[in-house]
Order: sequence, then C-alpha cells, then structure tokens
Amino acid sequence: MNLNENVNVDESGWADGLSRRLRNLDGMPVDTAGLERAVAGLIPKVAERKRWLRVFGQLAAVAAGLIILVSVGLVMLGSNRAVMAEPAMIADVHREMVANSEGIPLTDVKVIQAEIRRQWADSPAIPNAGVKAHACCVKKMKDARMAFILLDVEKTQVTMAIAKSKDVDCPPGDVRMSGGMSWCVQKVGELTMVMTEQGTRWICLTGDLPAEKLMEIASKFVKD
Repeated sequence: MNLNENVNVDESGWADGLSRRLRNLDGMPVDTAGLERAVAGLIPKVAERKRWLRVFGQLAAVAAGLIILVSVGLVMLGSNRAVMAEPAMIADVHREMVANSEGIPLTDVKVIQAEIRRQWADSPAIPNAGVKAHACCVKKMKDARMAFILLDVEKTQVTMAIAKSKDVDCPPGDVRMSGGMSWCVQKVGELTMVMTEQGTRWICLTGDLPAEKLMEIASKFVKD
C-alpha cells in the first residue's frame, strides 16, 4: 500500500461500535458494597479513636497516681528509718570531751539539760541519777541528733549519749542481759560502750571501764 494514499475510515461504523460497548458496560453489575467496605477500612473511625484516647488518658492518670503514691511512700520510709549508731563516732566525741574537760567545774544535770534543750528543743529528758556533769554538746549522726553529756561517775569520766529511740538503732554486736534489760556492747580501742533503749530514749554509756561496770552504772540512769 502506498503510504501517500488516502485511507477512508467508516466513521459512522466506528461510532456505532463504541455505543454498543458502552451500553454493554452500563448493563454490567458493579460491586459497590465491596468497594465501600474497602474504602471504609482505609479511613480511621473517629469514634474508635476517641474511645482509645479516653482509655489512654485514664491509664495515664492511674499511672501518675501510682507514681505519686510510691514517691510519697519512699519519702516517708526514708524519713522514718532509724540510723545505725556509729561506735567510732561516739568514741571520738568521748575522747574530745574528756580532752577538753580539764578545768571545767562540775555542773548540775538540770543545768546541762537546759543547755541541751537550747540546742535541741525536743531532745529527750536526761535521766538524773544524782551525778554531776562536766560539759555537754549536741551532734548529728547522719539524720539523727544525739546529745552527749560528760559525767563524773565514781571518780571516772563517762560519756552518756542520748537520742530518740525511733531515730537510732544499736549496731550488730555482743548482746548481753543485765538487770532484766538487753544491752548491746561495743568496743573501740580502749573504750567500751553499752547501749540500750528505755521507752522513747536510746542511751549509750562510754568509758574506759569493763562492760559489766558500765551496765551497772547505766542501770541507775535507765531506772530514772
């Protein structure tokens, strides 16, 4: 065929054929329900999203409440926990007070009590067994306060430490019974310490004496 030759196209026949095909398509069934489901599956449901947001918000509120409760509990637990008595620190205070006591006159325990209350307003009362004291001071052992009184007992200098029993615990060690009471005995160098609790008071006597002698002396105080 010569490419330059004109090709006659039956335009009317082509149009009729197209019309028939369109009519056939118009008569074919279309699955619109399936299409609707497919489209709906791709679009997030607003109500479902809101429901999950509400659930997440409630869970977050509960979690925040639990965190606050745990935090408060830990703070309270930490604040109510007694500290362990430190024999080395008690021994250092005893030696310091003895070294600085030369020339200091003996004073009535009531005067010492007033001085301790000036430094520590709600300090435990000092047991009064009719002895005299050289000096006193208030020290801090971690989070606990402890009052120290240098006593003159039977021509021997003995330090009595007093704290609140809820604030201080006796360290593990030699436990003995004397006078119907339980005593924790500690040794630091030449010094011996006997510790016990009397109601709301924790008491420790320290001196260069045997434990039995210190417990005998201390028993006079704890009965006050």
